Parts: sequence; structure tokens; C-alpha cells
Amino acid sequence: MTLPDALLNWIPALLATVVLEAPFWMWARRGAARAVDAVHVVTPSLVTHPVVWFVSPVVVVVVPMCQPDPMACYPAQIAIAELFAIAVEAAWWQSLSNDRWRRAIGISVAANGFSVAAGYALRAMGAPL
Repeated sequence: MTLPDALLNWIPALLATVVLEAPFWMWARRGAARAVDAVHVVTPSLVTHPVVWFVSPVVVVVVPMCQPDPMACYPAQIAIAELFAIAVEAAWWQSLSNDRWRRAIGISVAANGFSVAAGYALRAMGAPL
């Protein structure tokens, strides 16, 4: 796959992620200890999604235990990538909102869990994600 093809596949997935996760963070703004700008609500996905999409597959391919079948490591790849996203997005939220860590992690788990589940559902229905 060429870089332009990879980017064309990534853009709909990024947009879907932002659309699916932003409502969780918008809701969280209401109870935040400190006001959070709406632009900051989408920033975590803009930071974590490229890493999840482009870096995590490369890591799995170079891990010796995943050879000769990198797909055998796909569940672990997804789990590690989502844990990364959850941690980074929760830390971002906590630093902006001054919320308790427990709340920040809970919102991040809910947003990312919903996004992953919806992504798999959309892909099963033939969406180009």
C-alpha cells in the first residue's frame, strides 16, 4: 500500500473517531473542574489516532513472536494501541480539566471503547475504515 492510499484509508477512520469520541468529551466538559475549550476536546484523537493507525501495525510486524503471521498478534496490537490512546487521552483531559484521574480514565475508556466497537460495526457493514 502506498502512502497516499494509506492516508486515504486513514482519513475516514480519523473523522469517524473524532465524531464518535467528541460527544463523550463534550459531556465531560459540563462536570469538569476547569473550563475546557471545544477545540481541546478533539485534540487528543488528533494526537493518538495517527500513532494507533500507522505505528502500532509496524510494531507488530517487527516483533519476532508475531512472525510468520502478524495477524496472530492483531488482538494484542489493538489492545496495546487502545491502552496507549486511553492513557494519553486521559492524561490530556486531566491536565486540561483538573478532573480526578479516575474520572478522566473512565471517560477515556468509555469514549475509546465506543469508538472501537462502532468502528468494528461500521467495518462489518462495509464502511471503508
